[in-house]
Amino acid sequence: MEMTSIEGATLVGARSDVAVNAMLVGPGAKVKAAKSLMLPAGAPVVLAPGSYRVRLSPVDRTLKLGDVVPLVIIIEAPDGSRQEIGVNAEVRVRSVVDDHLHAHRH
Repeated sequence: MEMTSIEGATLVGARSDVAVNAMLVGPGAKVKAAKSLMLPAGAPVVLAPGSYRVRLSPVDRTLKLGDVVPLVIIIEAPDGSRQEIGVNAEVRVRSVVDDHLHAHRH
């Protein structure tokens, strides 16, 4: 998932109806919870394997490639107000960003 905040904000959480827990996880191979992720103004931030990402556990059913998972991400503005944004995340092997980058290699 790629996110860009116009004014700058912070990703502070997530939730999904298909999982008991939706946790923001920090970079690296080990699962280590992160409290938040800064979204600098105008700069794209990518959530991806090995980087910051949202981990759903345990999920209530087996997810197959192509399944769509409803996800709510929680964003906090500099003034402390929070906004919840609904996302339909597709179960994929690679991200759409990866597909885009691979298509443009020469």
